[in-house]
Amino acid sequence: MTAVENLPSDNLSKIESQHRLIGASTVRAMFDGVSDMTLWRWLKDTKLNFPKPIYMQRRRFWREAELIEWINNRPRELAE
Repeated sequence: MTAVENLPSDNLSKIESQHRLIGASTVRAMFDGVSDMTLWRWLKDTKLNFPKPIYMQRRRFWREAELIEWINNRPRELAE
């Protein structure tokens, strides 16, 4: 049995989430099916500070934990 297997299930899911990589199609689905162009715009917008992808060959992957953190830090309402 490894040390990871001895962790409580909630700690194990946090560890898995920190290291899980998800592809662009899954990221787009997370945000209600936005287009690839929208993802590109978010990445180029320095004020938005959208998490940067990891490139493997020509494919983009994001760390799930970084995306969740970014979502949680977004304002709940637009300031007027």
